[in-house]
Amino acid sequence: MGRDSETLENWLKGHPHIEIVSRDRASSYSSAVNKALPAAIQIADRFHITQNLLDALKETLKSFMPQVLEVPTEQELEQEEVTVTVQQRVKKTAKPLSAKLCKRNAGTKYKKSMI
Repeated sequence: MGRDSETLENWLKGHPHIEIVSRDRASSYSSAVNKALPAAIQIADRFHITQNLLDALKETLKSFMPQVLEVPTEQELEQEEVTVTVQQRVKKTAKPLSAKLCKRNAGTKYKKSMI
């Protein structure tokens, strides 16, 4: 069937008993349902509801992450008193992080866009 609104519209017209349509976010599907079954209730499917939630959560969490996160070098990790501070973009305050970070990533700088 593809993402062709005309094909879906024709199929829906052949099934006028449908009252609820679960669909993805494609506007062509919305248009086809509105034309063929104007009284039908349209709902998002579980996959797309979850995808919308995860997208929103990801963007929200990104706003609390630093622009750059520096992982200490192995030498710095060996020192017991190492404290890494992270400048938060929104509040402009520093917060201490644990010095016990994964040695595999020692000395690595991560940009916010990489996470």
